[in-house]
Amino acid sequence: MDPVAEIIDARQEARKYYDPHVDVCFLATVTVQGRPEVRAVSLRDIDAKGFGLLLNATSPKWQQLTTSQCCLHLLWSTVRRQYRVYGRIEAMEPERLQQYWQRKAMGHGCSNTTMRHFMPRASPFPQGVISSKALPH
Repeated sequence: MDPVAEIIDARQEARKYYDPHVDVCFLATVTVQGRPEVRAVSLRDIDAKGFGLLLNATSPKWQQLTTSQCCLHLLWSTVRRQYRVYGRIEAMEPERLQQYWQRKAMGHGCSNTTMRHFMPRASPFPQGVISSKALPH
């Protein structure tokens, strides 16, 4: 079976069980000094092109992502599945980013509160909001 298709199927199954992490993944990067860092990020979608993430181009993680590979860790306990995906990050095409932004759920997490306060949903995209794809390896 295609590994990406397997991950998509597992995610759909986890969604049926209301897995609390179905829309979350853990992104591991390495700083310029060689220190590993891991953070939780929103997993927007998965398809044959890769894994859709929303990342801020002004954050330190973006610099780390543009200079080396990264690793995504997906953990869906309700279906007893976890995956590690290695690859590189590429900027997402603007049309797809627009779709992500329009369907972004309001009221979810600290970043949404910040975005709601400083940038209404109907606002044009600021330069710093970048969407990325982690490509399967």
